[in-house]
Formats: sequence, structure tokens, C-alpha cells
Amino acid sequence: MSLFYKDIDRHASDRVKRMKRSASSFAYPQHWVDELDTVNPAFLNCRPPKNYDIPITLYHEVFGEFLKDCKGFNIKNEDKNMVCDLLLTMSGIFDSHNERIDAFREWAKRFVNRDTTSYKFNYNNQEIDGVWRKEYDKQTILLTIFEFKNEFSANDPYMQASAYYSKYFEELFTKQSHILHYTCIPTFIVYIYGPYFGIAGAVKGQSITIEPLVEGSLILRHGDVS
Repeated sequence: MSLFYKDIDRHASDRVKRMKRSASSFAYPQHWVDELDTVNPAFLNCRPPKNYDIPITLYHEVFGEFLKDCKGFNIKNEDKNMVCDLLLTMSGIFDSHNERIDAFREWAKRFVNRDTTSYKFNYNNQEIDGVWRKEYDKQTILLTIFEFKNEFSANDPYMQASAYYSKYFEELFTKQSHILHYTCIPTFIVYIYGPYFGIAGAVKGQSITIEPLVEGSLILRHGDVS
């Protein structure tokens, strides 16, 4: 990697290191506003509106392909069944945060054959609710980061997941992972709060850039079921 790109990564890491709070604490409005409504925030995620970069689709083609599929994907009956089951699951009422996570894990394993496992950072005690990961050349790559809230919450799941992605980059930088040599570490962020959800994309460019892609409701509308 050239010295130019090493300097970019170092500056991005320095920004993240200024975040002293845990991701869950950072996600309270009184905390993230202090951190992001400033010069050189830890990351750019469109909040406040001035904190943006070039469209994330220009960093990596996977996000453009995702948005294209959202509009023109050829839906089969098995896809409808998969979505219907997700709506039935997430529209439910759960006694605890962990019960909602477990229900999603069962759905993901059954329909998309993915294990949604927790992820604990090596250098602190913070733990992500769920990730889809891939092992590559003895390194763990996070393909998707999940943050769950049982229902609406005072701490913003989008902010919490954004902070987790930033910590993920910091971990890779601290280990001087060779992943940073070849990729902008494109990662999907999924935040589910009760029966509502959002999907964002995250990359490490000149700074950490996170951009919402789609948001919606997982409430089952019985009149729409065909």
C-alpha cells in the first residue's frame, strides 16, 4: 500500500479513536450529536445533513447492484414465501431483545442459509448483535452488520450500527490487516427496530462513509397477501 493510502487510513483511524463511548452509548442523541456535529467527525452518515461524501455506489458496485435488484428483481414464489415468513416473524411481539434476534437467526438460516452470529471485538468488550461473515486468508470479513432493537428505542440503531462499522475498521487498521490494501471494506448495515428496518451501505474511502439505501416496514398487511 502506498504512503498516501496509509495516511488516509491513519487519519480515518484517528477520527474513530476519538469516540470514547461504547457504540450503544454513542447512539443516544445527546452523545452522537456532540460527536458528529463537528469538524472531522468520526464518520459521515448523512446526519447531520452536511456529513456526506460522494454516493456510496461510486465506491463499490455491490451497492448499485443491490439498488438495481430492489427495483427489478424477478420475484419467484419461493421469494414471496421467504418475505412473507419474515413479515410474520418480525411483526410478532417479543419479550426481549434476544428473542427477536433468535427469531431472525432462525429465519435467515432457513431461507438464506446464513448463520447470523454475534461478533466480539478483540480489543474491547463490545459485541455486535449479529454479522454475516466470510473467512478469507485467515481474516474475518464482515459482509453484513446487524443491529436489533426489540421495539423503538432511545438509542438509535442506525447510529449504533454505524459506530460498530467504524470500530470494525479501527480493528482492521490496528492489526494492519492486508484487507485494507485491496478493498474499501464494503459492508451492508441492517438495523431492525421492532417491525421496522433499514439497510445502509458502508465503506472506508478518504473517510468512513455510510449511506442509507432502503428503509421500510415489516408489518404484515393481511390484505396484501395473495
